[in-house]
Amino acid sequence: MTEPTRALERFATRPLLLVAACVAALQLLPLALGYYGYFIDEFYYYACSDRLAWGYVDHPPFSIFLLWAVRSVLGESLLAARFVAAMIGATTIFIAGRMAWRMGAGRYGQLLAATATACAPVLIAMSGFYSMNAIEVLIWSLCSLLLIEILSSDEPRLWWLFGLVAGIGFMNKHTMVLFLAGLTVGVLLTPQRRVFRERWLWAGVAIAVLIALPNILWQIQHDWASLEFYRGAGSKNLATSPIQATVNQVLSLNPGSLPILGAGVWALLRDRRLRPLGAMFVVLFLMTVFSGLSRQDRIAGLSPLVFAAGAAYWDRSKSRPLRVLVLAMPLVIALALSPVFLPILPPAQLARYSATLGVVPELEAHGTPLALPQWFADRIYWDEYVHAIEDAFAGLPETEKSAAVIFTRSYGAAGPLELLGRGLPPVYSVHNSYHGWGPPGPFDVALVVQISESELSQHFESVIQVAEFQCTYCRQWRNPTPVYAVRRPRRPIAEVWEDLRYFK
Repeated sequence: MTEPTRALERFATRPLLLVAACVAALQLLPLALGYYGYFIDEFYYYACSDRLAWGYVDHPPFSIFLLWAVRSVLGESLLAARFVAAMIGATTIFIAGRMAWRMGAGRYGQLLAATATACAPVLIAMSGFYSMNAIEVLIWSLCSLLLIEILSSDEPRLWWLFGLVAGIGFMNKHTMVLFLAGLTVGVLLTPQRRVFRERWLWAGVAIAVLIALPNILWQIQHDWASLEFYRGAGSKNLATSPIQATVNQVLSLNPGSLPILGAGVWALLRDRRLRPLGAMFVVLFLMTVFSGLSRQDRIAGLSPLVFAAGAAYWDRSKSRPLRVLVLAMPLVIALALSPVFLPILPPAQLARYSATLGVVPELEAHGTPLALPQWFADRIYWDEYVHAIEDAFAGLPETEKSAAVIFTRSYGAAGPLELLGRGLPPVYSVHNSYHGWGPPGPFDVALVVQISESELSQHFESVIQVAEFQCTYCRQWRNPTPVYAVRRPRRPIAEVWEDLRYFK
């Protein structure tokens, strides 16, 4: 399947760039419609980028440093953050074509790999807003490309570059260890295990560890806060059977791409040099579907690799009708599903469309079924929510406003107030990294969001509801959102803060 030497003239640079540019445009143009705003996690990332550190409770710092740089260079607009996310997604598409080329595909195979990657719903959704997840897919794809070069060309000196990218991957998201663990198992299961005797590999390991060291030291200094977070975060995932998890994976990668995906796994496992990559995918896929708490995006970063291998396989087909069909199937399915993954319909119409299709994707467990896909339900009504809190603050006695604070249960309620609020008092939260940015100092009154009246009454002598925010298509925890004014803590606020700590 692989060819150690392939003339660069056959690499379809311009067509691949065109596909990537079109997909990026499809991500950015809907912003002009104004149906959806910031995604909930984007508010949190903005808050983190105002407080740069070598680590955070629920993620490492790379994506935050990158966002800080984006804000410094491109400004504070939503377009700036989404532009970076779209470019990350476009680059991933281009790399998929590059991997197919490196595995022997001509122009058709390269475009097929790029098309399958561009039409994968989970990848469309993840590159639609700024997050570490889109960056993770890009980093896993870069690592996969380097592994193809190393294994197919027997070029061990590239292990140092692999270590560099893998180290950055760890500093972006700790799930990089899944990729590395899967790769290790894949290598051990094949004759390629001889690479463990290669000094360049261990040089790459040393580079990766050196890059990851600042975050590891931060974890040590903060009592391994991320481990506590990961223990609690598992309860957010949807409980799924192996069969349902497999179906979810197929749906998230586009059912029309199944012939490409299946051919890719088969081709990787057949190729003597690249068999470790096929074994890695199988190991991580099985781990995902049998975990019982499956997420469709958990191993999405491996899909460009498998699509590329499958595209190289189909590139050798002599049947023109079959080649056209294999290319057309993911495009047709992606077109039908596009409103579910691209922000092109207003919430009410999207709710009806999703209900008609019977497709309302969820990544986390919820108390009640969602009307909208989660990545859209968490992008709406933020301005209205902030205005409700601003009105509640305006209604406080003038004598208390100068010594007032706001605090919330989750970062999802705190972040919008910090980024979009005007004239509000300092905002705190007991959730994840926000907890470490508190507690607030002495205050006369605090506006509290997302903590029940009964729980607040345990910690404060006076608890009065002063407002309530409601939204139609948002997630359950936001509808309704009562707002309480609390006064006179029963104990020092630092002790109350520890009791309310929420890592999840």
